[in-house]
Amino acid sequence: MFNAAIFVSSLSYGVVYFFLLRNRGKLSDAITMLLLCGFIAGYYAPFTGKKWPTVEILNNALFSPLSQYIFGHLLSK
Repeated sequence: MFNAAIFVSSLSYGVVYFFLLRNRGKLSDAITMLLLCGFIAGYYAPFTGKKWPTVEILNNALFSPLSQYIFGHLLSK
């Protein structure tokens, strides 16, 4: 129930501020706000919340190859 409330409120907030910022002429800010709120709502969506990657999975995917590259070059010398 709490997740559904955050889901709906995040989407509502994003849509309202999208139109407010768009009317002020700040289209890039409006799109950024809508994407951010949509991303937050995606994690709290009752039907897709478990399918999204966790922070640990994202960090491993992004930084493991980088750290292997750095350690390979630093430790090989």
